Amino acid sequence: MENNTTKTVVFIAVAAVIGLVTYFIISGDDEINWNITFSPESKEPYGTYIVEKLVKESNQFSSYTFLEDSTYKEVKPDSPDYDNYVFIGGTYFAKSRDIDTLISYLQRGNNVFISAEEFDRDLTEALIENAAYDEFYEEPYEEENNESDISWDEYSDYEEDVQEEDQVEEIYDYENFPNVSIEYTNKVKITTTNPSLSTELNYIYEFDTLPYGWTYFNQDFINRFTGRRIEIIGELESLQNIGNEQPNLIKIQIGKGVVYLHSTPLLFTNLHQLKNENQEMAARLLGQLGGGKTYWADFNRKPHFDDVNNDYNDPSKPDESALEFILSEPSLRWAYYLALLGLVLYLIFGAKRKQRAIPVLSSMENTSIEYAEVVSQLFFKQQNHLKLIDLKMDLFKQHIRERYRIKTPSTKEEFEPFFIRLSTISGVPAEDIKWIFNKHITVQKELTADAITMVTFHKKLEEFYSNSR
Repeated sequence: MENNTTKTVVFIAVAAVIGLVTYFIISGDDEINWNITFSPESKEPYGTYIVEKLVKESNQFSSYTFLEDSTYKEVKPDSPDYDNYVFIGGTYFAKSRDIDTLISYLQRGNNVFISAEEFDRDLTEALIENAAYDEFYEEPYEEENNESDISWDEYSDYEEDVQEEDQVEEIYDYENFPNVSIEYTNKVKITTTNPSLSTELNYIYEFDTLPYGWTYFNQDFINRFTGRRIEIIGELESLQNIGNEQPNLIKIQIGKGVVYLHSTPLLFTNLHQLKNENQEMAARLLGQLGGGKTYWADFNRKPHFDDVNNDYNDPSKPDESALEFILSEPSLRWAYYLALLGLVLYLIFGAKRKQRAIPVLSSMENTSIEYAEVVSQLFFKQQNHLKLIDLKMDLFKQHIRERYRIKTPSTKEEFEPFFIRLSTISGVPAEDIKWIFNKHITVQKELTADAITMVTFHKKLEEFYSNSR
């Protein structure tokens, strides 16, 4: 009864697990993931599948390469073909060798377009340092064309007192560069100056418009560079604070190349690319790049351990753990939950103490007859006829007790009733039964027996066995 109950409970548990699996498989495809991933493989609202596919299939670029490894391993910094490097994501993470590669890549005349809400600090420092270095050592502009607050004479005077590297850091204080400011609002308007375009963006989560932290570059800091190596070519304006435009797209010249830093990557997500104005804006921004080979840097969307420098790209933002990745993907998340459920069910039903199987024991065989035959043969060979007669008589009495359930007599008064009862049950005449018992008593009294007596006694027993019922 207990075994049947256990089987029923296990069956119900297994059926429940199968039902859950079926439900999540069927309903999983309909669930919308509203997380902002910027993943080029994601078709969810905040993936970048549409833009990445357009860039990949665009006739503007001679070829396309999707970077699944570090920039310094994949990008050739000495390429003179006006190639392009594109990144779209929440945060741009870069290793020190990635940054060195990008700087060399730019100085050779290639283009870099990075659209992110946060930038690796080492990268921005390197960009500003190289822009300042190029500006300091190039031929000075005419006074009427020089819109910078810092004159060439100021550079020369400063060079006499400090070393070149310290000078660049002192004049261009990039401690707060870039995008240190955030505008929290429901809706923003972004514009570009060349060409002149504008569109509106908002943040939608589960079909509701919510406030969002829109990042922009520090205006006070950028003003020190406007008109020289850094140029503002795009702005962001909160529709709740009209007239307060902030820079969200800047153009920096590094060597012969140009880097575009854009702080509104939501423009390139699948949800916003469904709007025609946003499509046109994205196409114009990427259309500023050259027509050479284009790299799509997906590897830099997440921090990765640097096995050479033995550090992370951003120590304050450790790399995503395996469990975090599993829980971030719906299918893997439910597989993980079902595995835990299966483990719990196993602990409930499978971890109980199990009784060992009881072995099947064969019934004991009665080997008395075989034993008696062996012993009788031994006595016969030894010519011990008296012992042989006693043994045969013992077997005869055992036969009567086991087959007819009759107790053999032990006194004289019991013999006559015994003979009559055994004769009635077995069908053997009472005289033959009486002869067997009397002959055995006689042999015991004489304490001797010859071969003829033994043979005669044996034949009488055989007649009983043959004629009895």
